Amino acid sequence: MNLRSSVLLLFLTFTACRGDAHPFGIVTETPSVSIEELLASHGELQVGGKTLIGEAFLWRDFMPTDRPDTRLRALVHVFTQDSTALPNGLRVTRLWVVNDPVAWETSHFEGDRPTQPIYQLERYAINGPEWEVGTLVDVVVRVEGVPGGAVLLRLPSVSIGRSENRREGLPTGLVHVQDRTQEHQAVELKRVFLSIGKPDFP
Repeated sequence: MNLRSSVLLLFLTFTACRGDAHPFGIVTETPSVSIEELLASHGELQVGGKTLIGEAFLWRDFMPTDRPDTRLRALVHVFTQDSTALPNGLRVTRLWVVNDPVAWETSHFEGDRPTQPIYQLERYAINGPEWEVGTLVDVVVRVEGVPGGAVLLRLPSVSIGRSENRREGLPTGLVHVQDRTQEHQAVELKRVFLSIGKPDFP
């Protein structure tokens, strides 16, 4: 085996051992954190005297287009329960969508919006699996910058929705909100779609 082949083999081996062997993540029965541990994580965090909770929006886009892409998309918010400023240094670095016995795991997120509320972190991931609309899954994020090390935040029983009409601007079937009304959820999501300025948003 020549040197070039050896280097290529070493690179492929290293890549396969990483948490994200694919640039948009992987679907696996053995994520970097076990499915049992992901499903056992808590739905709120106590950080710096503040309670952090979250909301998750999952959907597939079925709008007719020249380049259809119905792969799963995930929009996640982590925010303070009382809408006061987040503790400094917090960041969301990894996302899992658990459809037991497998999980979609990714650390690849689309670019951040220019402005964010002081009480909220936002992450948007694309190119997930094509799981059936209506499937209930659990969403888990890793939050870093927390004293004592990274922690997991779980958003349970999220339904995968669908979008079909870009004029409507809101996918249907988005169900997981903690301590927020459905009306607030719709207003918040529409604000995200209008402000992010990405053509691939529904």
